Amino acid sequence: MTVFLYILLLVTEFTIRIVVALIKRVDLTNSLVIGAIPVFLVREQGFDKKTNLIIFGIAVLLALIIQHMFTIAKILASVISCVAIAFLCSIWKSYDSRHAQLTVVVVGTIIAAIWNLQYWYGYEREL
Repeated sequence: MTVFLYILLLVTEFTIRIVVALIKRVDLTNSLVIGAIPVFLVREQGFDKKTNLIIFGIAVLLALIIQHMFTIAKILASVISCVAIAFLCSIWKSYDSRHAQLTVVVVGTIIAAIWNLQYWYGYEREL
């Protein structure tokens, strides 16, 4: 029983660390969202999982590098992230009324926009 609890604690701690890292590093979160786009675009092409993971990894790496090289890339990545969060919010409240669904979408998008602005403004100030 204690071994099970220990493993559960380790998994929980690992998950919390990943979530905290993604919250602190918005550029990484934006890159993960952008990296998923090519995978979704080629999902019907019959590629195996290994090829999809390679496409995902390359897209994430390129998005991360380009975000730190060009200001326009930071802006585009932030916009794509906000749109993705709005889409996820609309799925999350799909069972509710249209008004409640739109309220959640607006609140989620505003939080994502503020999160992105705060991160990039603070990042530029550190340099």
